[in-house]
Amino acid sequence: QEQSRSVRLRLYREGFTVNDSPIRLYSEPENAQFLNHIRRGEIPMELSREGGSVRVSLEDHRHEESPHEPHTRVFSGQGHLLGSPTPTTVGATVPVAASPKDHEANQRAAQEAVALDDSNPVTTLQFRLADGSRLTGRFNHSHTVGDLQQYIARAMPMYQNRQFVLLTTFPSLELTDPAVTLAQANLLNTTLLQRLK
Repeated sequence: QEQSRSVRLRLYREGFTVNDSPIRLYSEPENAQFLNHIRRGEIPMELSREGGSVRVSLEDHRHEESPHEPHTRVFSGQGHLLGSPTPTTVGATVPVAASPKDHEANQRAAQEAVALDDSNPVTTLQFRLADGSRLTGRFNHSHTVGDLQQYIARAMPMYQNRQFVLLTTFPSLELTDPAVTLAQANLLNTTLLQRLK
C-alpha cells in the first residue's frame, strides 16, 4: 500500500510557504518554477524525491502579508530524475479560482499600491485580461506602462509569474516601453488588452 503524503501550500501576497517553511518569494526563479509545476498538475522535484504519492492542499492568503521570514536558499543545484517516472497525484491545482471576496481584496490592495494622487489628473483604464475577465483601475496621467503591469500582477496574482504585454485595441499596438507615461502614450480613459508571452 503506497503511503500518500500531504503537503500544505499557502499563498501570500509576496510569496508562499510549504508546510510552514520560511516564506519563498515569487520573485526568485526557482520558486516561480516550483509554482509552475503545481499549476500544470505536476509534483515539483523537491516534493517527489521522497517517492510515493503527494497530495497538495492549497490555502489562498494572497490578500495577507506573510507571517514568516524570507527563505534562504540552501540547495541551488539541479534535480535529476533516475529510472522511469511514476505518476504522482495532485490534490489541488493552482491557480485556484479566487472567491469574489479574495478578488475584491486583491483589486483593492493593487489600487492602494498605485498611490493615486487626487490633486493631479486621474484617468480610468479598463483591462481585458488573457483569461477573458476584465479589470479596471484608476491612475494618474504620470503613471507608466510598468505601473499598469504591476497593477495587473497585484490584482490578479495568477499573473505574477507570467510574462505578458499590454496592447492598445485600435490600432493594435504593443506597449514595449515600461517607462513611458500614460499621457505620453495617449492611454487616457482607454481599454488595453493583455497578451501572455
